Amino acid sequence: MLTILTPTYNRRPTLPRLYESLCAQTRLDFEWLVIDDGSTDDTAAWLQSCQARTSAFAVRSLSQANGGKHVALNTGVRAARGDWVFIVDSDDCLTPDAVECLMDAVAQASQAPRLVPGVCFRRAGPQGRLMGLPCEGVPSPFVGTPSQVGRMVRGDLAYAFRRDVMADLPFPVIPGERFVPELYIWNQIGDRGPVWFYLDRA
Repeated sequence: MLTILTPTYNRRPTLPRLYESLCAQTRLDFEWLVIDDGSTDDTAAWLQSCQARTSAFAVRSLSQANGGKHVALNTGVRAARGDWVFIVDSDDCLTPDAVECLMDAVAQASQAPRLVPGVCFRRAGPQGRLMGLPCEGVPSPFVGTPSQVGRMVRGDLAYAFRRDVMADLPFPVIPGERFVPELYIWNQIGDRGPVWFYLDRA
């Protein structure tokens, strides 16, 4: 199963758009795990209402004291039930075929002779235009590292990683520090094996 992991902090106004995009997925064999990082709005109550009215997929939420996105990701990885973790921010939404495309990529990666710890797609704006630079002529999937592809694309990317690999490489938790760059861990994950990048589509 896939875990869609969403860390959130005071994003109650944007969460319904993400929730609606999850309900519209062509493939629904996933759980949505939301880590509420100490929100002071009505995020918790809204999530409880989602849990009560959703039957097509599991909706789970955990609350913690505010520690930053990196701490919320650590919490989510520990609690995830899926073999793969797809990180989706609380102000994002997904195309209807996002889960289906992702799981097709995971199935393809699972046949590789070497461990593939992650797969990645482009992000797009509201009108469907890919963020960052074009990558015409680049094979799909492109096998590389997060740093390498970040320099190529110069735009936001959407990652899904094997849960066991993420569990082995948690974000460092430093007292008083609310931000740790995600690339710090993504590069370590890339050291475990090749990440597959689908740079021609969101």
